[in-house]
Amino acid sequence: MEALPGNSNSWKLYYTTDTAWEAMYEACKNAKYSIKMEQYIFENDECGNLFLELFIKKAAGGVKIFLICDMFGSMSIYNSPLIKKLKENGAEVYFYNKIIWKKLIMPWRCFPRTHVKTLLIDSEIVFTGGVCLAWRMHKWRDTHIRITGPVASLVEQSFADITKLIKKKHFHLRKRITHEKDGFIPSCIQRTSRRARRGGRKRRLTTCAPTRPMHDNLVQRVQFGITYLISQPSIFKNTIYKTFKNAIIHAKQEIYISTSFFVPNKHFMRLLMRASRRGVKIYLLVPEYSDVKLADLIFLSYAKPLLKSGIKIYCYNKSVLHCKTMVVDGNWSTIGSVNMDILSFFYNREANIICTNPQMAAELKRQFKMDLKFSKKLTLKNLQDRPLLKKILGYCGRGLKLFFQARMPDKEAK
Repeated sequence: MEALPGNSNSWKLYYTTDTAWEAMYEACKNAKYSIKMEQYIFENDECGNLFLELFIKKAAGGVKIFLICDMFGSMSIYNSPLIKKLKENGAEVYFYNKIIWKKLIMPWRCFPRTHVKTLLIDSEIVFTGGVCLAWRMHKWRDTHIRITGPVASLVEQSFADITKLIKKKHFHLRKRITHEKDGFIPSCIQRTSRRARRGGRKRRLTTCAPTRPMHDNLVQRVQFGITYLISQPSIFKNTIYKTFKNAIIHAKQEIYISTSFFVPNKHFMRLLMRASRRGVKIYLLVPEYSDVKLADLIFLSYAKPLLKSGIKIYCYNKSVLHCKTMVVDGNWSTIGSVNMDILSFFYNREANIICTNPQMAAELKRQFKMDLKFSKKLTLKNLQDRPLLKKILGYCGRGLKLFFQARMPDKEAK
């Protein structure tokens, strides 16, 4: 366990799914007061049932259980008898953004999904990262972090916020919150336009600023070396995306990115290519084969300009790479649920840890270099030698990305 200097935050990293499960299970087993979990994939299998049975036992013993699962990712446990039994023992269980037949007609209405993988125990111990609860993932290469210290209060607040939202029957997950009655307490700031200040006709612009600091006030939230960021279309709009973008813009030496999917918007790719052309060394690690084959083909269809700009791309082939990390200049790093794709950036509810401690950056960089031993470097020749069918499928798959981009009001998503 590493401690951050000058404060009581401490952390430990896990680099495989099964080692993270063991640590999470042991911490839940020792819980005394509460267990709160938000999880994208919670499957009705050996792993998922093991945790549900433990939750039932702890709930029966008086421990407060709060569980929120994504309806799409955790559909297999929705009608599980263990969920019913868990509720009977006093636990609060919710399924985020339930999918109904009307949404199938307009698939963009199925978003946002909660892609978060966070566990909070006794309001003191935090687990977050990319690890899901599904046995098929037990040998995957992932990154998860255990933290204790002041950052737990930020995680506690995020659970309080999502509880308010999900308990409100008529709350619209994609509606921009502008009033206190919508379930989140904002402080509305009245601003006047330039024309109004010049004496012209007044036009008031109302902006909603949450009382808790967001991406534009990271200095306050990183005062203990680590902060916990939530991004959601209806509240914390593009928070993590903007934080990533800011880190890349100010990068001077090197950037290490590990991601299970790399299909971002054009603006984000241009930022990386510009950084590479100004001398920043950029290393991108992606899986050779992920659990979504079409996403792999779409990525390869965009890889040529990245390689030409000087970005070094590696494909991990020891197992499925599912981690989502980034290290910038050896003093800024992030771990969490955000993939480098348009869904994570603009559509889903996501959570990431941002750390400004060089020790964590060094450890993630060390692991990145170890992963390269099990990776194959992608070259322009590799792209050229791909089978014609895969090239066609990759370019056709771009239409799916363009479909979601067209639904976004933000110009940056284009």
